[in-house]
Amino acid sequence: MTFKKTATKAWLGTAFCLLAGPALAQEAVPIDKAAHCLPHDILVSYLDEAFEESRIATAALDEGQPVELFASRRGTWTLIEVHSDGLGCINAYGERFKLDRTLGQAALPAGLG
Repeated sequence: MTFKKTATKAWLGTAFCLLAGPALAQEAVPIDKAAHCLPHDILVSYLDEAFEESRIATAALDEGQPVELFASRRGTWTLIEVHSDGLGCINAYGERFKLDRTLGQAALPAGLG
């Protein structure tokens, strides 16, 4: 990933504030949530258009909160948390994502194959 793409993703929170600021400000959303969250559908579209990332996995946190993992063929990835209010929030992102295909089906926990 180029420096420009990395910088773009690093400053994504700033862009979110500019795009969604008025709507989020009315709801008195905490600063950290406002800086990293957008409506889920807009966030998913952004990840597709800007980084060619698509959802490759879903899971749930211990509290039951859904999370989604997005990745691209170039190796970029983003983990977002999906909130009941319709927001998607970036929890982590990075580069050099690879699926470990050497594990095979036998290494998967029961029910995941």
